[in-house]
Order: sequence, then C-alpha cells, then structure tokens
Amino acid sequence: MKISILATCFNNQSHIREFSLRAVAAVSEITTNFEVLIVDDGSIDDSWKLINQLSMELPEVRGIRLSRNFGQHPAILAGLDEVQGDLIVLMDSDLDDDPQFIPRLVQPIVDGNAEIVLTSRNTIPKQRLTSWLFHSLIQRSTSSPQFRGVGTYRAFNGTVLTALRQYRDHSTIFGPLSTQIGFTTTCLNIPPDGRMRNPSSYNFRKRLNLSMPMLINEAGLPLKLIVAFTAFMCVLVFGLGSIAATRFLTDGGDPLSTTSLV
Repeated sequence: MKISILATCFNNQSHIREFSLRAVAAVSEITTNFEVLIVDDGSIDDSWKLINQLSMELPEVRGIRLSRNFGQHPAILAGLDEVQGDLIVLMDSDLDDDPQFIPRLVQPIVDGNAEIVLTSRNTIPKQRLTSWLFHSLIQRSTSSPQFRGVGTYRAFNGTVLTALRQYRDHSTIFGPLSTQIGFTTTCLNIPPDGRMRNPSSYNFRKRLNLSMPMLINEAGLPLKLIVAFTAFMCVLVFGLGSIAATRFLTDGGDPLSTTSLV
C-alpha cells in the first residue's frame, strides 16, 4: 500500500521545508512506499522554488504548480487527480496540521475499521461557533452527517479517492463533500500542543459564500424552501381572489380595491 501526503501551499516559503522534512520523517516510521505531493496554488513568493529544491533533495517529494491562485479547495481537487497512493493524507503545509499524527491518522484505515478518518482539535470559541453554524447548515441542507469542528487534516482510502474524483465542479467545498458521499467515517481528536497558530481565515461569512454553489446545486433545503414559498404565494393569491369574487357576487361591491393588492 502506497501512502500519498497531499498538501496545498500558498505563499508558504517560511514553512514548506520544515513541513516536508517532518512529513517524510513521520511517514517513514510506518512505510517506505510513500510520496509527498505539494500543490502550489499560485504562490508569488519563493514557495515553488523551494518545492523544486526539495524534490531534488528528497525523492519522495514532488510538486505541481497551478497557473494562478484558485483557492484551497480547487487546489485540493487538482492534487487528487495527481496522487498515486492507495491511502491519502490531506493536510495544510503551514504546520497548523502536525505531521507527527500521520501514523495514528492512517491506522484505522490500515486496520480496515474506517474509510475516512477526520481530525478535530480545540480552537478559540469564535472559530468553534462559526464552524458549528456552518456544518449545521450543511447538514440540514444536504441531509448528510457532518462532524463539527473538523479541519482539513484527514485521511481516506482509494475507494473514497475514486468517488471524490467524480466531482468536477471547481466550486465544490472539499470538507463537506468528503462526508456527504458516504463511507465509514471516524474522527481523531488531536490534543493541543501549545503552538501559536494563525487565526483561521474561514469565518462564517466566507464559509457560507464558499458553500452557496453546493447548496444551490446539490442540497435539498433551498429547493424545498422555494417550493414552500411558491405554494404559500399561490394559496395567498387564490384566497384573495376568492374574497374579491365573493364580494362582487354577494354584495355587488367593487373588487378592485381587493384585487389591486394582489
């Protein structure tokens, strides 16, 4: 079984070397058959130069470069088309996701106890709240279970990879998608390590904007709301029309004052 570490990178020159070295060291503890694929999402710093240097120093490391900055989720989907492994670990390259947990992350999949392993960790209350609201909205809209407080860091097997490759919409949000498609899923809680991390850029508004294409195209809740609103308006118009007709037929009153409100 070959393990693929898939990481996205955008203007991350200060961490890319340490990430690569730590990722290689962590996976080497469990197998010699692996790769580290780094997707450069249109960086304008020296990230791509460093990725090329690392690929010459470490045979397990390779990179692909997108023509411009498309965003994290399209970059992930591009990387999924390039990975060669049977077990994929997805993570960020800025070291917010600690590579030392890779062996624990993949173990349930290796043992056959899960097909997807997510991760969760303690965050500041505001981030927990926005994450909870977002995943609650996705769950209600798509009728698919969503784990609260999970991040990008996760692992999944080749069967899940094949299913994910069927989705060609570049606006897809990878996190909800990976649980929406089904498969046996578990979650690994990562303990706090005391390391200072940059605040997440994904507030509720940004998450909602990212999710709109998926909610419109695939979710049932928006369609149900539209149908319900349309049905309500039809009943309202029919009711007002009936009142106007009744007034005209019984009292001979002017129905225009009523129908003009419709």
